[in-house]
Amino acid sequence: MALTMLNGLLIKDSSPPMLHQISKTPQLDAFNYQSCFMQDLFAHFPEVLFIHRTYNPRGKVLYTFLVDGPRVQVEGPLARAVYFAIPTNEDARGLAQMFQVFKKFNPAWERVNTILVDPHFLLLPTLTMEFPTAEVLLSAFHICKF
Repeated sequence: MALTMLNGLLIKDSSPPMLHQISKTPQLDAFNYQSCFMQDLFAHFPEVLFIHRTYNPRGKVLYTFLVDGPRVQVEGPLARAVYFAIPTNEDARGLAQMFQVFKKFNPAWERVNTILVDPHFLLLPTLTMEFPTAEVLLSAFHICKF
């Protein structure tokens, strides 16, 4: 589903801020994607950021950043998505690099007040280090679902 969504976004926005790293083998090391629409949406609604983690059996993890909160009035599949990333590694260094790329493309990151995460998000110290003024809370969606 995520690949289908990304392909559709690439057709609509042919020049998005995108960064990908490929290793010496023909495998993807890291991937960061944000369309101009996604960047603009985040700039308008940066207060509440929901970070959703999707695990792949082969070991890679897709992070989807979504805007949330009562002011966000958008409709459609993944309409609240503002960033997709696959970090090189799911360790403190890999996540720090992912967050730093996000912040580089999004100056409004400094206005993030709340970050919602799932109960299995293990690297909270990295998240709080990269977003020092944001309050990190467990997502009600994940608590009710799991």
